[in-house]
Amino acid sequence: MGILLDGHNRFEICQRLQVPYETTPIDIADRLDAKIWIHRNQLGRRNLSDDQRAMTGAALAELEIQQSKKERAKAGRATGGDATPEQKADRSEADASPKRSSKPKKPKERTRKAASKQAGVSEWKMRKAREVREADPDLAAQVLAGEIDLAAATREIKRRKVVADLEDVARREAKRVEGVFDVVVLDPPWPMEKIERNERPNQVAFDYP
Repeated sequence: MGILLDGHNRFEICQRLQVPYETTPIDIADRLDAKIWIHRNQLGRRNLSDDQRAMTGAALAELEIQQSKKERAKAGRATGGDATPEQKADRSEADASPKRSSKPKKPKERTRKAASKQAGVSEWKMRKAREVREADPDLAAQVLAGEIDLAAATREIKRRKVVADLEDVARREAKRVEGVFDVVVLDPPWPMEKIERNERPNQVAFDYP
């Protein structure tokens, strides 16, 4: 029995109304490959907002990095412990050859620019989407569902950091001032209203608590 990767709502409607339908079989290597297919397919939807597209693109980039690492590890095993004695001997001769370059080959991973281009959003928006995903997966899910926008999620994360910084300052003991001074400069905190802007750099906190 196959697994339905897309069209769950249409499948439910066809089942409920007894409407005939067809499925298109595709070859999927594993669960990771299935996730990548789903996210690539989601990027093809025209009803996604830029924020949803950025969040989907950020998730896809992470999955493709995992796939790249997995393929490199598999290739390493094929030329390592799983290699035949003849393959190991050939590799040893190649390693001893003076013609061999000393520079290690860098893995070909998609750049941020390429990932942003595939998602159809700016690199800045993709970076913000990654930051939200790393800081709070639940907030990222809300952005993906269209419940909140990416700017609001970014502000919420920064707000939490401000609160954490303030709590950290409150836990510190004030340094005792001893001795005699000609001048004492004090800059205490004061209450004032702060306007949160959606534009860059999305400032939420003051430079100091």
